[in-house]
Amino acid sequence: MTVKLSTARERPPLKKAEKTGRDSVEVASDDHEDAFHFGTRLRAFRKARGWSLERAADAVGVPGSTLSRIENRKMSPTLDLIQKIVRAMDLHPYDILGRDRAKANAGSVSVTRKGHEEYTELPNILYAPLHPDSEASGIRPIIVTLFARSVQEYGGLTAHAGDEFLYVLTGSVELHLENREVERLNAGDSILFDSHIPHAYVSAGEAQAKLLIVASTIDAPFHSLPV
Repeated sequence: MTVKLSTARERPPLKKAEKTGRDSVEVASDDHEDAFHFGTRLRAFRKARGWSLERAADAVGVPGSTLSRIENRKMSPTLDLIQKIVRAMDLHPYDILGRDRAKANAGSVSVTRKGHEEYTELPNILYAPLHPDSEASGIRPIIVTLFARSVQEYGGLTAHAGDEFLYVLTGSVELHLENREVERLNAGDSILFDSHIPHAYVSAGEAQAKLLIVASTIDAPFHSLPV
């Protein structure tokens, strides 16, 4: 039996970003470790492929200046742009959002201790994939600290294969589902839905919204829809 432990140090709170465009948001400079930042991982994967900034930008379909600002922590991508990057660079979402993956062996056990999660900054979201090394299970548990106050700030409606379970740990959240009424959920509430339905999460209360999301088959192709 193989046991894997997450060993990253606890992540400081994310600063709320300011919206500047559909594909990106400006982010304030801070003293957080580079290892937590999306741009650092993006640069590492780009260089590992031997791609220039221009080649990567062409593949993703954005100006080179956009990727440069992301890599240098001057801009954070929306979920829509992250999905474009994942597809263009032939990555698994957890490659770019979490630590390096190692396929779990049959009978393996993965443990993440409190305060040892690995975090990634997204626009208006602090994203902590739990057990990213347990790929074989087909289950993707994620802790999300949500700052988005609108569907636009969240990055638009997104959809993917499988099902999605949401449990509200603290605060309140509005779940926007395409062509359906908005579901408001408070601490202790939960919902299970078909994640083929385009959806977005929005913080809805004064208290900080913190969520446990469990998604299945998150490695299937994503489709992002404009608001």
